Amino acid sequence: MPGTVTVTERTYPGLEDPPSVRRLPELTAPGVVQMAIDEGLLAEARWVTLRRYLWSPPAVSLGKFQRLPAAVAAPPREDGGPLRSGDVPPREHDVAPPAGLPFDVVRRPSGGRAVLHGAGFEWSFAVAFPAGWSGAEGARRRDSGVDEPYRLVSAAMADALAVAGVGVAADREEPYRRSALCFSTSLRHDLHTDYGKVVAVAQVRRAGAALVHGSVLMRRPPQELIVALEGLVGEPWRGEGLESARRVSGEAVWVSFSEALRERLHETATGR
Repeated sequence: MPGTVTVTERTYPGLEDPPSVRRLPELTAPGVVQMAIDEGLLAEARWVTLRRYLWSPPAVSLGKFQRLPAAVAAPPREDGGPLRSGDVPPREHDVAPPAGLPFDVVRRPSGGRAVLHGAGFEWSFAVAFPAGWSGAEGARRRDSGVDEPYRLVSAAMADALAVAGVGVAADREEPYRRSALCFSTSLRHDLHTDYGKVVAVAQVRRAGAALVHGSVLMRRPPQELIVALEGLVGEPWRGEGLESARRVSGEAVWVSFSEALRERLHETATGR
């Protein structure tokens, strides 16, 4: 990872109950910086913390255990920078992406498959849950502690999209399919419209803490990026985005999500 990245936390307005929910300022930055921040949130979380962010330049993020299907093996970079030709993601036995890609390639701490990110067509979010977070007891009463952060985040995003007038379906898990692309398959807690998957959710747990990643596809990415990604993974792109169903504001959806998550956290903590 690169050097330490510091982001000032601030309490989200209206979150006095519970007071331990924080929202970070929105950040536009390269993928390697975004993943460094999320690693820090997971390692040092003292509150439930949420943030929205944009990727510039565009990037492809690989899941924690994902390996590229084919490329030339190479030694890892020492500076923690984005992966280019001659580089390798920071996992043993990884291989390097080919030369000339129009996007960075980075690795997420969370699981899942490859996601294409870019400020013009997608935005991401992360929610960190500290070990022993206040909703843990309520989750245990439902025998769903491991899955609870996933469930809360997905349900809150479905609430937010409903406020925006977008009907979505959750729990639309499909039979396992060997796909390198996140938006080409569906797992539990991903969100869909009639036009396909629009919100992808992944999770990582470490020492009792949890980090939930989300990617919101607003519209179809530029063709140049799609062609390069298809060449990298050897699969066709799938995904038209939220605006294929209804024109919405990403910023408004984020505000609604923040409010819905607060409400659901309170319900979980009180066992309602």
